[in-house]
Amino acid sequence: MKKMWKQMAMALIGIGTVLSVSACGGKENTTSNEPQTTANVAESEAKTEIKVALWDYTNAKYYKNLIEEFEKNNEDISVKVIEISADEYNDKIQIMLSGGDDVDVVFTKEVASLAGLIQKGQVLSLDDYIQKANIDESYYGGMLNELALDGKVYAMPFKKDCTILYYNKDLFDKAGVEYPKDGMTLTDYRELAAKMTSGEGAEKVYGAHLHTWPRSLQNFARKTDDFQIAEKPVANLADYYDIFLKMQNEDKSIMDYGTLKAGNIHYSGVFYNQQCAMVTMGTWFVNNLLEQKANGTIDFNWGICSLPDIDGSGNANGVIGVTPVSINTASKHPEEAWRFIEFATGAQGAAVIANSGIIPAYVDDNVKSIISGLDGIPENFSDYINADKFYLEQPLHPDAGELEQINSEEHSLIMCGEVSIEDGLQEMQKRIDEVLK
Repeated sequence: MKKMWKQMAMALIGIGTVLSVSACGGKENTTSNEPQTTANVAESEAKTEIKVALWDYTNAKYYKNLIEEFEKNNEDISVKVIEISADEYNDKIQIMLSGGDDVDVVFTKEVASLAGLIQKGQVLSLDDYIQKANIDESYYGGMLNELALDGKVYAMPFKKDCTILYYNKDLFDKAGVEYPKDGMTLTDYRELAAKMTSGEGAEKVYGAHLHTWPRSLQNFARKTDDFQIAEKPVANLADYYDIFLKMQNEDKSIMDYGTLKAGNIHYSGVFYNQQCAMVTMGTWFVNNLLEQKANGTIDFNWGICSLPDIDGSGNANGVIGVTPVSINTASKHPEEAWRFIEFATGAQGAAVIANSGIIPAYVDDNVKSIISGLDGIPENFSDYINADKFYLEQPLHPDAGELEQINSEEHSLIMCGEVSIEDGLQEMQKRIDEVLK
């Protein structure tokens, strides 16, 4: 049952062209020189063709496997893939839908982008479909509620990435320090990072690494629902900023934020080069590490555990990024589009993409078994693909884009020490309130 995780990394590569692909058997839509027989024409006319907008289809084998399996189980439907460059996807989807394009199924890269489509009335509410299909929400870890806006669900969650803690086992062994474990508080994390910090200058090894994204810090608060930019007071972040600024300025156990920004230093290089003992990142980073070890870029052993939090709650809750999938309001075949979405986001689709090394949003015992059997995966990995409750990194909110811009600007000022924690969070709240009023 064991499989390599190489397919998972391929999902991160952008495609530079926009093409239409027939997904029957995973083959590209090319002109055939074979003559059309009466039987061929009749079979073609009997099928309903739905168009599915995707990015990375050419290089992501799991999409091909998924569509091929769907067509096997739904012989009256054929799928035509509309592939768009990953870098251009959000913009082009908005242009297409605003222009009345009748693509049936729309995958969305970010929750903030989905919010924009909902506000413009470009995707359908799925509540009636979900009710008729008797969807069991428990398999999604609360994600259906997270994808609701104004009480309506406009997307089903397709795949997810959970934020976890990665650590360098060799560095811990060398220091004679116990490995990180589930249930650590942020105070435990700070103390552990201080223990693991050693050396000076170019030889320095930092105990931990905090990337420059606001969510790299705020996910620690998001995990316990202390923070949600549109609903919870940002003052709740004060203790979190206090801990990480002390780690940066007093303990010197994480790299300076300003240095990271100015040098455009990537978190992966810091961990690959063993310049830090711990880093928090999404579960997709597992495959990166497996790839790097396979090709000889890294030669150290590593492990994973749950993200620490203020309470030390362990793996009860999780923080995730999710890939939503919706039906275009202008779809000519909404019923068939729903059948595709139900398949892709349900038990059958989940098993297909799990076999390709992708973590589906839908998780049952079969998915856990498949993931655990993949080659090179840490033994405890399946512990982190499901939780009692998941919180989205970004809220599904009509003003999500503007709110995230405010968050980024004020976060940078606080981390650079240009404003105090109190003043920075007050200004952040003031600007957020102006958007929300």
